Amino acid sequence: MRSPSACPQCHRQFSSRKGQIFCSKLCGSKGRTQTAKMLIECNQCGKIFSIYKRKLSQYQAHFCSTVCRCTYIARHRVTYGNPPHHTGKDHPSYKEPTPRKCKYCGTTFYRKPWQLCARGATGEFCSTACRSTFRHEFQSGDKSPFWVGGITTIRGKTWLEARTAAVERDKGTCRDCGVHIGESIPVHHIKPFRDFKDEYVANTLDNLVCLCPSCHAKRDSEIQHNLSG
Repeated sequence: MRSPSACPQCHRQFSSRKGQIFCSKLCGSKGRTQTAKMLIECNQCGKIFSIYKRKLSQYQAHFCSTVCRCTYIARHRVTYGNPPHHTGKDHPSYKEPTPRKCKYCGTTFYRKPWQLCARGATGEFCSTACRSTFRHEFQSGDKSPFWVGGITTIRGKTWLEARTAAVERDKGTCRDCGVHIGESIPVHHIKPFRDFKDEYVANTLDNLVCLCPSCHAKRDSEIQHNLSG
């Protein structure tokens, strides 16, 4: 059952249902919003503006705009100085460098403890140049601690010279198919090297022949076949 009443928002007369306060949803939305808000003064510029009542307890200061809020925060922010920056001897972890004498030139130089513990660091030389020169003069060739007796190969000490002579004789050309390869052409032992007790005899020029990789593989297959047959 409806009864005549006045809308508290637009003051228009309308027939309301039981419990109805506003004449429309629009008036109801505006009316409830207005009742939920209150007027308050901006803490920055002093302007009067409306704010929801529920926000009064959420913030200590209230502002009419973002500009006022940022300005207020910038002016009232508590600033702290930067912590002291300790460098050199003022640093709590500072360690005195230790004096060292260069093993090559005899110059006195200084190194920190962490520099002496670095990978590859010996603390014996003042510079990379002194270290390289010292190793070149006193630790190269047969003076090196890693010296094992000069150039050796699995074909004996005469192999390199014999191989070079075979390549020059055949002019870097395969003796079986005639393909020219050059200095990198494989050199084959006609009689296998393992059958000789003396490397000088095994590496004679008469026992060496230049073969391309394909022909070299065929020769080795024939040797293996003869041994297994």
